[in-house]
Amino acid sequence: MDIVFTLDYELFLDDMTGTVKNSLIKPMQEIQKVCEKHNFRFTIFADASYLYRLSELKKDYPSLEEDYNDTVKNIKWLVDLGHDIQLHIHPQWYYSNYDGKEWILDWDHYKLSDMPHDYAFEMFGKSKDLLDSIIGYKTTLFRAGGFSIQDFDFANCFKKYGIIGDSSVLPGCKMRRKTHSYDYRKSTACIYKFTEDIDSAKLDGIFWEFPISTAGPVNIIRYLSVKESWMAKTENRWGDGGNRPQTSLFAKIKSIISSFEFIKYPYGSIDHQCYFWLDDVYQYSKKHDCMTVLGHPKNFSPSGFPYLEKFIIDKQSKGDNILTLTDYIKKRSK
Repeated sequence: MDIVFTLDYELFLDDMTGTVKNSLIKPMQEIQKVCEKHNFRFTIFADASYLYRLSELKKDYPSLEEDYNDTVKNIKWLVDLGHDIQLHIHPQWYYSNYDGKEWILDWDHYKLSDMPHDYAFEMFGKSKDLLDSIIGYKTTLFRAGGFSIQDFDFANCFKKYGIIGDSSVLPGCKMRRKTHSYDYRKSTACIYKFTEDIDSAKLDGIFWEFPISTAGPVNIIRYLSVKESWMAKTENRWGDGGNRPQTSLFAKIKSIISSFEFIKYPYGSIDHQCYFWLDDVYQYSKKHDCMTVLGHPKNFSPSGFPYLEKFIIDKQSKGDNILTLTDYIKKRSK
């Protein structure tokens, strides 16, 4: 089976964005050690909207100029190491500001569909051009921020800017909130092609879809019991951003209710404690002959890497092939 490890290379989109050093550079240096040891590479969806906003403001703030230069240097380093850098966009960056000490994030433009149509297309193109100029080749694959792509005119946008594939679908999952909006309950879990409807696989489709692999439906009792049993095994992450502690009991209750679901679809992830679902997702993915795993450098922790390495060693010993999305497309196109 083919296994693809993907990363969303981004800061925290929370009360505190975290730092480039601890949320991006440090975890990528550590994950590269694993890559070298086991000879594989990641597909990295770099948040080009963040880079674009940095490029606009860096002339006014020396700290942002340093962040921009350090991020660009890190991305170029990853390219030189053979990682597959592709396009990721969180639109709120275009509307966010910096007060000299921290980012003031915008929460009204979290999805591409929250932006005026023409402006969304314009910023998509400008952000892509900036990332392409940094990495030295044209990105052709995309992942939407918050997995929210269905309400956006993505097909025409993809055609205009040379995008041939997407990896935003979470099969079986649905979410309707101000910041996230998607319904992938009808989506297939296998890699497929599509044209206008991202939920409709077509043999003659013009775009690739690489769904993030899930483990199928899991009831909430099992989900919470398994999660709880692993929580104590994880050390703190390197990333230094996130939400500030909630002081209001009402706010805590509201947060729990808003995220509650009787049925969960755990997806293949190497974030936080999520690696405990990797084998479940692997078994479920075998019938599709490919597994796509998601991660965020900002969420990596030292204690997670031994479990990741154990998974990699086991699957490579079984003859499974770990490759990038671009390599997968080349393989299938032969």
